[in-house]
Amino acid sequence: MNESKPNTLFVFPGQGSQYVGMGQDLCLEYPTARKIYEQAGEVLGYDIADLSFNGPEEQLNLTKFSILQQSTTAMLAQANLNSQSLLSLIGG
Repeated sequence: MNESKPNTLFVFPGQGSQYVGMGQDLCLEYPTARKIYEQAGEVLGYDIADLSFNGPEEQLNLTKFSILQQSTTAMLAQANLNSQSLLSLIGG
């Protein structure tokens, strides 16, 4: 008999679901998560962790910031769900 593997589906929120503080819990629980935010900040040229955790909300709601904030947070959440080491995502 042909056995099939279970499928896994990840669904992440889209634009409009962002909020000030989103992802901060992951950084508090997983110290290496901060490295991902730091590297994202280096690439983007601004402190995405500060914007994500502290706002201001008006800036966070702009598409050019909200999409990147959600993408970074989704990557951290996926790593947590998959029980992968966050360091493996950043080459550490």
